[in-house]
Order: sequence, then structure tokens, then C-alpha cells
Amino acid sequence: MKHPASSEITKENVRQNSVSNSGIHVTPNPNVGMFTIELESDATINKDIFVYDMTGRPVWQKTNTSESSFKIDISDRPRGMYTVKVAINGQVSFNKIVYL
Repeated sequence: MKHPASSEITKENVRQNSVSNSGIHVTPNPNVGMFTIELESDATINKDIFVYDMTGRPVWQKTNTSESSFKIDISDRPRGMYTVKVAINGQVSFNKIVYL
């Protein structure tokens, strides 16, 4: 059964519902437990930033902030893959990072 076009997931739909990754810079990646997130967004817009471990548990967060630069230290956590979630004005972007 084919679903109506309005419910189909396309690259364009996904692009419209996410913050451009080109405006989110996570460096260095891979890292040794310390990294920086730089956002190219209006300083007056509030943002929510989360870092999740591989089980989906939040290990770092900063909510309702107008800051555009974040220095993050997860060196007390196990090495592996982590996900950075950035939410700006209801639009969400996810980035993977590697802690070596």
C-alpha cells in the first residue's frame, strides 16, 4: 500500500526539518574526550544542545541558551561514539562524534 505523498520521507523533507550541519562545527572529531561545538546562528536565538552516549543517555546538556560556542569535556566517560543534538527554533540536527 502506497502512502500519500505528504507522509513520505524524502531528502528534501529531512533537510527542511533539520539545522544545516554546515552551520554546526564539532572539532576535533575524533577527539580525546574534549571538543568544541561552534554554531553559526543568531546570538539572540535560544538553543538546546545535548550530548548522548550510545545507549541514548544524556551525558552533557545546555538548554535555553543564546551562546554559540561550547567547550565540552566528556573525558570521564567511556570511549566510543556519541551523538550531539542541536535544537534551534524547533529544528533539530544530529552529529556523531568519536571519543578515542
